[in-house]
Amino acid sequence: MLRASASLTLGGRDQRAKGPVQKRASLKELAKEEQMKDQAAALLAAKSHLSHTLQQQSSKDESPRSSRESSVSRQEDHGEPLTLDKVLLRIESTLEEYFHLEDFKEAITILEETNFGEHQSAAIQGMVDIVLSRSPTARRLVGVLLRECLKREIFALESFTSTFISLFECASDLEIDYGKKIYSFFGELLAPLFEPGAVNLQVLAGTVGPLRNCQKGGCLLAAVVHAVCNNVHPKDFARVWQESKVSFTDFLTDAEDVQRFLEENNLQYLVARRERTVSVSTSHPKVYEDLLQMFTKDSVTNEELFQWCEVNVDDEEFRSRKFTHALVTTLFQSFYEKHRSGEGLSGDFDDQLETLIKLRAPILKNQIENEAGKELATMYALQSLSVKLNHPQGFLLSVVQKLLDQEILSEDAIKAWRDDTAPSEGKGVAVQMLKQILDWLDCSENEEKE
Repeated sequence: MLRASASLTLGGRDQRAKGPVQKRASLKELAKEEQMKDQAAALLAAKSHLSHTLQQQSSKDESPRSSRESSVSRQEDHGEPLTLDKVLLRIESTLEEYFHLEDFKEAITILEETNFGEHQSAAIQGMVDIVLSRSPTARRLVGVLLRECLKREIFALESFTSTFISLFECASDLEIDYGKKIYSFFGELLAPLFEPGAVNLQVLAGTVGPLRNCQKGGCLLAAVVHAVCNNVHPKDFARVWQESKVSFTDFLTDAEDVQRFLEENNLQYLVARRERTVSVSTSHPKVYEDLLQMFTKDSVTNEELFQWCEVNVDDEEFRSRKFTHALVTTLFQSFYEKHRSGEGLSGDFDDQLETLIKLRAPILKNQIENEAGKELATMYALQSLSVKLNHPQGFLLSVVQKLLDQEILSEDAIKAWRDDTAPSEGKGVAVQMLKQILDWLDCSENEEKE
């Protein structure tokens, strides 16, 4: 059983979660103490208060408070434990502003400056209530926030585990409200906590008891793993799984077959490396054809793309600049073909491109790895694609600008590509098409020198 001294593995080192409970105690004992403080009543009050907020969200989009207003409010009660009502309002206003601006630094600062007192569980419950029925992006944002709250000990580990145990005890009711997708919702919310270098998977195992008892622990585990592997390579998560020392029996009952669970959820890579059915050179046309076909399907997840690479491309090829060239070319060629309109680009091209790059950022970052040579290969892949597509107006500029915005390409890489004297088809035209970005980079460099 997970105890109050359970550790978090954060940034490669163990940190102990500090909470209001000073002695080593079981979760049952903690729950008993919370009941004596009427914590259960507080959580019900939180749910009741925030249900009205969720209804309002579907009818109108309220403007969040400005950072200045938030700061003034924090100063008024900084250092004093907040009442339950103020805790709920603080969580609500902070998340609304966070969703609107995606300003992580501001959100975590607000929570760090807040004294939640005995209402930590109510605060966590409030965060879940607000985000559970929102978008996958919103659930991930809150998951990242929760991860940092545990790392900074804003919330005690005991408060986190007891809150999710209580939530999972209501799983049957939640299934009535949301159907089977409730486990995907929880998976998207919890995934950031269990990415490499974050929280140990033993924490998840310590909360899953109520779900395991009704044979739903596997549903949660599969949802969390799939959500994590949409942002990290499955091979990297398999290493996290093995190092965490958790077992499938922590999530599955004796009546459930582990091998069947792995096969049905396509999770065999957690226990063994997949057999490579074919390993061909990146220059082989089949690699381009298969990648192009997968990127054409909007439903293909990053996890499925990672798994395809694991099976079809050996490690040396996967880490090569040639594969970077193939990946970048097929990704943006498939996107262009879906969004061209006559001789130009569709009206929503720019917005759709931004959505695509945010979606595939984990794939691109994993492949490019902030390596100068691969960033240069990316620029030449985009140049070659622009030539192949007959230099569509605005295409190259939009792609490079958004890759720069998402920190997939660096400013130095773009300048290195421009200054490279090696002859290549279409380089002069491509440089002219990127003149706006290049001029801006030069201007910034000159200002720094001054």
